[in-house]
Amino acid sequence: MKRFVLIGLLALAACDDGRLRWFEQPNDPAVFAYVNDQCLVRARGPNVTHYNDWAEAIGECRTTAENASRYCPAGARCTAAVSLADVRRVLPARTPHQ
Repeated sequence: MKRFVLIGLLALAACDDGRLRWFEQPNDPAVFAYVNDQCLVRARGPNVTHYNDWAEAIGECRTTAENASRYCPAGARCTAAVSLADVRRVLPARTPHQ
């Protein structure tokens, strides 16, 4: 039985191909801040608060912003290969006074 467990663990270890998994990829802070702010501005929130409803809404905004701002760094191999330029397309165009 121990032999089968050891073989299974070795097989799983061999499956790692050196790619960054989606959740290991870095976030672009500018995109994270923008998406999080937009989410919080648009969040209507609960009509009647029970327990920690606002904390859940804020947590969902944070999760959405983290997901939207992940990218694959140059030179890395990633499972979800989204470039930094792709992620930054979310940001609005800059005006001359910014």
